[in-house]
Amino acid sequence: TKPYTKSDANAGAGSDNVMTDDRELNASIKTAFVIIKGLFDQLNRPGSIIGALSFDSVIFPYMENCGAIHPAFAGLSGLLKTVNKEMPDTLVKIVDFSLKDFVKERTEKQAGQTIDHQSESAYTAQTMQTADTEKTAEIFINELLSNDPRTEVGYRNNKRHILYMRPSISRRQGQIVKKGSTMLVTGGAGGITYEIIKKVAEKYKTNLIILDINDIFGIDEKFLSDKIQLPQIMALLKNDMPHAKPVEIKRSADKIMRIRQSVENINYLKSLGVNVDYNVVDVTDFTAVKKTIDKYEKIDGIFHAAGMEMSQFIPKKELKAYELVVDVKVKGMVNLLTAMEKRDYDYFITFSSVTARFGNEGQADYTAANDFLSKSLLRQKQLHPERNYKIYAWTAWSGVGMATNPTVKKVLEDRGVQFLPMEQGVKFFMADLLDSLENEMAFSGMDYSFDRDGLLRHVNDTEFPFLDHITAKNDNNVTFARTLDLKRDLFLFDHSMDDTPVFLGSTGIETLAEAAKAIAGENEHLVELNDFSIPYGIKILKKRPKELTIKASNPEQGVYQCEISSVFKNPNGIVMGDPILHYKGMLKFAESLPAPEKIKLPEFHKVELMGEHEEIIYNPKRLFMFGLFNTIVKINSFDEKILVTTVKDSSNKEFFTGVTQPDFQTPAVIIDAMFQTGGLFEFFTTNRTVLPFKIKTLKFYKKPEKNQEYYCITEKTASKEETNTYQLTLTDKEGNVYISIKDFQMVKLNTLDEKDRIDHKVKY
Repeated sequence: TKPYTKSDANAGAGSDNVMTDDRELNASIKTAFVIIKGLFDQLNRPGSIIGALSFDSVIFPYMENCGAIHPAFAGLSGLLKTVNKEMPDTLVKIVDFSLKDFVKERTEKQAGQTIDHQSESAYTAQTMQTADTEKTAEIFINELLSNDPRTEVGYRNNKRHILYMRPSISRRQGQIVKKGSTMLVTGGAGGITYEIIKKVAEKYKTNLIILDINDIFGIDEKFLSDKIQLPQIMALLKNDMPHAKPVEIKRSADKIMRIRQSVENINYLKSLGVNVDYNVVDVTDFTAVKKTIDKYEKIDGIFHAAGMEMSQFIPKKELKAYELVVDVKVKGMVNLLTAMEKRDYDYFITFSSVTARFGNEGQADYTAANDFLSKSLLRQKQLHPERNYKIYAWTAWSGVGMATNPTVKKVLEDRGVQFLPMEQGVKFFMADLLDSLENEMAFSGMDYSFDRDGLLRHVNDTEFPFLDHITAKNDNNVTFARTLDLKRDLFLFDHSMDDTPVFLGSTGIETLAEAAKAIAGENEHLVELNDFSIPYGIKILKKRPKELTIKASNPEQGVYQCEISSVFKNPNGIVMGDPILHYKGMLKFAESLPAPEKIKLPEFHKVELMGEHEEIIYNPKRLFMFGLFNTIVKINSFDEKILVTTVKDSSNKEFFTGVTQPDFQTPAVIIDAMFQTGGLFEFFTTNRTVLPFKIKTLKFYKKPEKNQEYYCITEKTASKEETNTYQLTLTDKEGNVYISIKDFQMVKLNTLDEKDRIDHKVKY
């Protein structure tokens, strides 16, 4: 890709040498699409490779001291991420190099002068000629021959870099939109953009200049009456279009309905007491954009949200459709920047999509355009650090936007995409308008089905695997979100009741511990859990993702009050009813674990099992534990008062996708083993199924180790109508205490059928 150069105004060029033009778009992402489409069948097979190089424009815009960003490289990367999805057997890769690594020192630097971004852009051609091309070629070829399927990688300072998405919350570090200011919006008369500018106008009394391609002034007034709806409109159109095909009439009727909605939306915006000017403008037409902008003396900021979505797989996607999707996004942005280049303004906001991060089948144009868009504004931030640039990469919204297309919606639902409720999306946007530090944000659930490149950090790369991201935080309280998903949370398959995965009591404790640890501090250790209870268990019904809310507060020094809850949402993502509390407890942290404690082991009473150990203990009708949680390896003693078992965490199965040894705050698998012994006690005596319910106190003395055997001493101390109470102690074979659980209550469920009972198979 050549350096950006000044061209004629109609091509969208700018005096700061950063604008693209038609020639560059043709030479980069449009030509690449034509080549890939033409060779699709030949390339779409094992052993094929599609490779590209980039400089400072794919990986390094997210790192400090990035060189001059060239958005065409990023657009190519966006295209290739979709190619990677549509050609699963083909290696598709773009390698981003830091140009500074290979550039010889220039005369200006030898003289001690500083090279700013404007000068650096002008030097691009020269510096690429002086780069160490041999070294670059060697790294590039080695990367193509590696076994890593990741599409985007970078090399800087002889180190390989990859991207991750980092969960965060907006920081109130500055207000982007000022009260009473004027915002120019493209595509703002409907959909997601309208919902957002409505809220902006309500809060900031922002005056609006709307540029939209729909001609709301040219519609026949007879179609604007509230008394006629779609059937009547189609009837009127049949008279007006006697020779038209039904599909043409339906298309015209749909357009009229959209225009009617736009008119209604604009009238509502005006009712808020702000000025609203609607201009019929095609944003890809520079002359029209410039003429419209020149009408206004004051424009404080730009909100470029115009876009089109025309999903179609590459072999069937027409170049004309591809260009249309790209041009609305890219040329629209360039035209706005060029028309505003001699004006002083505060911010430029644009809408991108998480598909620009992940790639998505059928959206080669959409991913290319959005990645191009984001890097263009990051380049603008290099040139104008005083200005605010915001790129919002949205997931699909429920009830509004492009995902309301039935075909698109079904495809996304089938892939397990978590739709963003409209109200929540607007809240995210409004909160982020108070954060002037971040430039690019992605709003997404943990959509692992999209994430072939591992951008969503795998849980072994994070300190808190049961916490996805922070949704709210202040000095003493923090709220996290976590979505249980069977594609990710494989451990749930090993704890299923009647084929319904059930979240474990021990993983609930681990989740609370992680939330508390997140605000406790690096040097603090969990030493005690008090007043723990499970008011309402968590089941993964119909194997659908389950969204959880985890809260932690710090009421006193070293003590954290934590809870897990959820809300029910209908298929449109609307919350129905009040939150349901699932787990709660008080957790105590300290700088060191309690002093060691040692007990005298009870006298062992011989136990004989009449059958296979595994079949007797781990039957789906009794403990319904499998694989990961097959931890009771021996029954050492039982006398109807005290049960002594040997427990061991020896599984090498994946706990989460790709993770066999997660770094937990608690020994969750061993705690679950201790809980199991209460159930086993009942199968030997009362033939009742029981589940964890409450714990008065759980203390940690030592951390159990993987693949080591421990005794679990289980004593039943009370039996009431609905619950049993036990005292549990985990020790080594010398009686050194690792974990003690006081007043562990288990709630009574059903009595086992005669065929499922094992009391007659145990001799003691």
